[in-house]
Amino acid sequence: MTLSRARIGAVAALVLLGGSGCSTATSETAADPAALRPGQLLSSRAVADGPALPSAGRNEVITYASQDGNGDPVVVSGAVSIPRTPAPEGGYPVISWAHGTTGVADACAPSADFTGGPAHGYLSGVNASLDDWVAKGYAVVSTDYQGLGTPGIHPYVNGATETNAVVDIVRAAREMDPAVGSTWFVIGHSQGGQAALFTAAQGGERAPELHLRGAVAIAPGNGLDQTPQYFRSGVPGIEAAEAFLPLILLGAQAADPAIVPSALLTERAQPLLTMARTGCVENLFGCPQDIEWAIVGDDIWVLQARPITTAPSAAPPVRAMPGEVLLTRVAASPGTAVGPARIIGTLDDFARFRPGDVLVCRTTSPAWTPLLARACAVVTETGGMLAHAAIVAREFGIPAVLAAAGAMTTLTEGRRVRVDGTHGHVGTATGNAGRI
Repeated sequence: MTLSRARIGAVAALVLLGGSGCSTATSETAADPAALRPGQLLSSRAVADGPALPSAGRNEVITYASQDGNGDPVVVSGAVSIPRTPAPEGGYPVISWAHGTTGVADACAPSADFTGGPAHGYLSGVNASLDDWVAKGYAVVSTDYQGLGTPGIHPYVNGATETNAVVDIVRAAREMDPAVGSTWFVIGHSQGGQAALFTAAQGGERAPELHLRGAVAIAPGNGLDQTPQYFRSGVPGIEAAEAFLPLILLGAQAADPAIVPSALLTERAQPLLTMARTGCVENLFGCPQDIEWAIVGDDIWVLQARPITTAPSAAPPVRAMPGEVLLTRVAASPGTAVGPARIIGTLDDFARFRPGDVLVCRTTSPAWTPLLARACAVVTETGGMLAHAAIVAREFGIPAVLAAAGAMTTLTEGRRVRVDGTHGHVGTATGNAGRI
């Protein structure tokens, strides 16, 4: 496909004013929001799958009142998970999760997720990490943001509306369950990382009755004022933004209805807009892509696209694992390997690690990367698809099973184990060591 660099620059600049998607009303969100206060609970229904966290005693999908960037009332949806354990004095502390980009269509709302759903690959990994928090006694609330799954337009990467949604779902959760306390934290990834930063700056003022104690921003979107120059530059890495182009175009249309996205693309590229309106990020190309492209004059030409090599491949049919299965949890990096389990607790244990060992630990950080470079596989007690161990394991092409609670005590130091990162199994090993 081709598109004018000048047009891309203008469109990318407009996306800073807001984003867009197509939303339709449902029976749950038919209430007139004009008379509602921010954070007022509108509806609640129990769920057992999709956005439900396994360790929670109660999982609900809710709708609640919030405000758009102009202060006008809107209805937003999201999910609330309450721990099984009794609430401490003062109520459960709260994690308000701000999700990364899933798309702009209603089907991309995290609270509408289901096995095989259009954003399930991303959301299932996220939920595995969030489940750790609810297991530790935190109430976990997850907004969909304005316009995802509810009436109105989704203002993509709009910090004000994100903050409103992130804060107001905490208020709504307290209405839903009086055991939810007023102490809360915000954590977000990608688009949600930006939301976490805005919430850190504005959330306390928006809800002074709550007590915001901290914010964690994972890979937040930033430097958006440089987006036009970035598109025009042709620097290495620009291809990573290609799958987001339809979202940017639709977002520009939301900011300025005079923008006509279809007029900015060639006929061959028109299906991308249709896919963005009805599908989610994972569906735009079927899977994440490596894209080869070139700039000729004022046009950008996409030459070819192929699945990225670091993305986990689709899991083959589950088959019986040789030996005894000891642990089953998040399949974070595909492949199978056999090696001796090396239990690593601290940096002082690094000297015991040998090439070809299976790294077994609670979690990893960048300081652990040299071990991952020598490991044949990795098993951690925490984390999910977005954890450091998962990302680095996929880069190195080694199997990884994460969120395997009790791995450091279940697995025996030096015992040979088989790690199946495709299906999320760790078990006793037969056969030769190494990749299988």
